[in-house]
Amino acid sequence: HYRGSLKSLNTGIVTLLNYGKRVPPAVSHVTLAHEIGHNFGSPHDPELDRVCTPGGDDGNYIMFARATSGDKKNNHQFSPCSLKAINGVLTAKARGPKGCFTEPTASVCGNGVVEEGEECDCGWEEDCQEECCFPMRTAGSGSGDPNERPCTLRPFRVCSPSQGPCCTHDCQLKLRDACRDDNGCRDPAYCDGFRPTCPPSVNKPNKTICNEEFVCFKGECTGSICLAYGLESCQCKRGPLDPPTKACELCCKLPGHDQPCLSSFDWNVPPYDVPDMYAKAGTPCDDYSGYCDVFQKCREVDPSGPLATLRKLILSEESIATLRKWVQTHWYGVLFIVLGFASILVSSLSDFLPSRLCRAG
Repeated sequence: HYRGSLKSLNTGIVTLLNYGKRVPPAVSHVTLAHEIGHNFGSPHDPELDRVCTPGGDDGNYIMFARATSGDKKNNHQFSPCSLKAINGVLTAKARGPKGCFTEPTASVCGNGVVEEGEECDCGWEEDCQEECCFPMRTAGSGSGDPNERPCTLRPFRVCSPSQGPCCTHDCQLKLRDACRDDNGCRDPAYCDGFRPTCPPSVNKPNKTICNEEFVCFKGECTGSICLAYGLESCQCKRGPLDPPTKACELCCKLPGHDQPCLSSFDWNVPPYDVPDMYAKAGTPCDDYSGYCDVFQKCREVDPSGPLATLRKLILSEESIATLRKWVQTHWYGVLFIVLGFASILVSSLSDFLPSRLCRAG
């Protein structure tokens, strides 16, 4: 809702899928922070600036223009370049007439979030889809109920679905209903009949293998399978004689700096008997310059966006040279195409001109 204020086009969109595969939470979190960085006025980190794009074992910062794994030290920090750009915007906003960074002193009834002082919050009257909670209403649109107070439970209601997934639309607490699924790294959770919120799940041990290629970390399937063997994840570089899939082989290295990065196909000696496998689609590759696709090929990310990629594909010197060579080889085909267009044009004019001439006569 934008009640009393203007809508803004300063928005960002984040997808949880990459090449049809679900993005690990560590990556989606960094991607969201990246888009918020743009909202706050930060451009991409300059790729030639080694301070703001250091790479290496510590990784790149949030505003790196290409790929990220989300598990490196710098992945969760803004670079000095970003902080400088954001500082100017935040300073101007903080000193502006709207006071963007004034801490709220009360909860906001109608935002769908149960905050301090609220029993429930199902939103505004046109959005509220339940009969358990009094909604927020516009001035003069009350229901006539003398007991009505926005963001409180209606009389004789036990709970509200806005309080959590363990409350039914009949305003009763659920018992033994699943409220959180097993994601491979945490056990499922079930409603206990005492509260509307979902009880906490029990996390599976860190380094438990999940989703074939990853390991569990704090209840999420985000770590590289290399960690299960006491190794660190890395990205193999494709040499001139290597197959196109080399950059998308799952690769590990011994902990520490200057250790060689080896493919899982080469880690077949105990105790490092890593399964032979390729990286999943959507995994960063080629020093974070792209992502692996479903064919195990590394696709470079263009920071300028898909339209720029299409323009380069169509208008590149290589594409133009290929088109010129095709025209020279298949000149007769081009001639037929031109004659075909000419015949269509003449036919259209012949249908149009006589009628115009008749009307003129």
